Amino acid sequence: MCKSSRDNLFLHFFINIIITFKQNINDVIEANKYFKKWIQKLQYRYGGDFKYVRVYEYQRRGAIHYHLIIDRYLELAIPYWLKVVGGMARVFWTNFM
Repeated sequence: MCKSSRDNLFLHFFINIIITFKQNINDVIEANKYFKKWIQKLQYRYGGDFKYVRVYEYQRRGAIHYHLIIDRYLELAIPYWLKVVGGMARVFWTNFM
């Protein structure tokens, strides 16, 4: 690996996002409908030019929330989620080295 490629690898940031629902959605199928709508809005806006990995888990109250790692910063990710579901979102910047 040449030095410039290695340097670029270390400078690449991945974004870790946790998105939640205000309402107590505990049905995975229903939650995935909201998630899919959100991803479609982002793909339309950004031309599908991003990759992500996601998992869901249940909160103590039984509601589903998602953890995502996205390969670049999407400035409209949180506003679009709030628009789609009126939920809450937290964003964590993570640099995997």
